Amino acid sequence: SPFVFHQVSWIRRRDYHILTSGLHTYSRDERFGVVRPEDADDWALQIKFVQKRDEGAYECQVSTKTGRYGYLVNLKVVVPEAVISGSSERHVQSGSTISLLCIIEGSLTPPQFIFWYHNNKMINYDQSRGGITVTMDHHDLTTSRLTINNASLKDSGNYSCSASNIKPSSVNVFVSEGDKTAAIQRLGSGSLSVTTSACGTWASLLLCVQLFLLCVTHLLLSNGT
Repeated sequence: SPFVFHQVSWIRRRDYHILTSGLHTYSRDERFGVVRPEDADDWALQIKFVQKRDEGAYECQVSTKTGRYGYLVNLKVVVPEAVISGSSERHVQSGSTISLLCIIEGSLTPPQFIFWYHNNKMINYDQSRGGITVTMDHHDLTTSRLTINNASLKDSGNYSCSASNIKPSSVNVFVSEGDKTAAIQRLGSGSLSVTTSACGTWASLLLCVQLFLLCVTHLLLSNGT
């Protein structure tokens, strides 16, 4: 037959690097190799622990008595990731409910489990805290909702969701005591009173700055009249 194989090689087209030739591998990256079942004419390029940078065209070159033939294969690498919907920073009052929704995007196989972490500690099954529920949905996209009832200052911190072989996502949650807008007791002509306890927590620092600017504006307007 004119198609008696003399050599089969796999070449990465972006840099024309010969990855394998015959049963030999010519790459320092140990993830690359060739798989050929016994008594078969299949020469498969194997890439272990495939990554996004492996994406691109690969050429299988076959040398025969009549010449060299090539076949291109385009590799598309899908990188699934978790996305917590909404802003990356949440502010809630103590006693209220923390509700976070995690959406898995780009996953070819829906994950069986999604794990939630609070400051790097998994809380899916946290019995000591209580009031924590995690639900999953496998409709068009796989989603997981974390619900924490009766939030307290201790529930402030970083929350993240992740699954096996999926890029995680995180948000920062700040729990404050009461409504800080009540810090302004009275804004009247000639008098102004602001409670200093409103700035007692880190979560309300930004609000306190806003209150301070409001107070300064009020005083300037009062002095101007």
